[in-house]
Amino acid sequence: MVAGDLFAAGNTIDVTGEVQGSLRVVGSSITINGKVGRNILSAGNNLMINDGATIGGHITFAGAGLIVNAPVGGEIQAAVGDMVLNSTVGGDVNLQMGNGNKEKSHLLLSPKSVISGDLNYKSFAQAEIQAGAQILGKTNYTPMEIAKSKPQIYAFLGTLALAFGIFGFLSLLLMGLIIIYLVPKMADRVCASMKEAPWKNVGIGFVGLVTIPVAAIILFVTILGIPLGMILLFGLCVAMYLSKAFVAIAIGRLISDRFHIHKIFSLIFGLLLFTIVGLIPIIGWLAAFLATLWAFGAILKIKSEVIKEWR
Repeated sequence: MVAGDLFAAGNTIDVTGEVQGSLRVVGSSITINGKVGRNILSAGNNLMINDGATIGGHITFAGAGLIVNAPVGGEIQAAVGDMVLNSTVGGDVNLQMGNGNKEKSHLLLSPKSVISGDLNYKSFAQAEIQAGAQILGKTNYTPMEIAKSKPQIYAFLGTLALAFGIFGFLSLLLMGLIIIYLVPKMADRVCASMKEAPWKNVGIGFVGLVTIPVAAIILFVTILGIPLGMILLFGLCVAMYLSKAFVAIAIGRLISDRFHIHKIFSLIFGLLLFTIVGLIPIIGWLAAFLATLWAFGAILKIKSEVIKEWR
């Protein structure tokens, strides 16, 4: 018995005991044989609720197949390809069927099915409601289109690109704040190096970008050097990402020196300028790439100086 909620993730999940709270699971094959006191929130390939189980609350599921052979006290909200209902549901059943695949869109209500609320479903085909099945509320069927139009697809891709862009901007902003507040001396040193020899740092950054992967490949060939090679590649990725934050910090400091604004606002303006320049067609990506090499070269230069100090 689990007195509270149960969180689980795995390939195959089989719940045979009692969960007094809610069940939140992600997996390929999920089977419920026990009692769930409250709600089920799940995603995966298949979710099967066998005869003998009981669900006290709602079921929210996203996946390929859903089979409900046990009573559900609340509602069922699902986005699935196929669904079979062979029990009672205490509330509404709201379904998005097919997942974009016309061949995998089928809803079956067996004679034991009783839906106390409404049945609302969007599917390529109407449900198969066998004799004896009861829907006490309304039945609302919305035919699903076979394919989205190109403008809808373009709008979706544009929204997705915008979401990734906002996420990337906020991530770099957070990284910049961490650098200027937690390691301010490091930020000062890198920015000073960037200001002193910009083109030299670009050259150092380009050489590092080329030679580090080559060195990692050579280490991979030796077998014993694989761990070190992986560390080099991981360090390269981290350093290149940090370089973007340092570019924003350096540009922000140039703005701050002229207009005397707070370092947080200077960081935001620097990051905005770096992002906007990167969006310019053709030359934008090249300018952003050179700016990243500018900071990357300064980081490599400072690292080499630190290594010499350690020696």
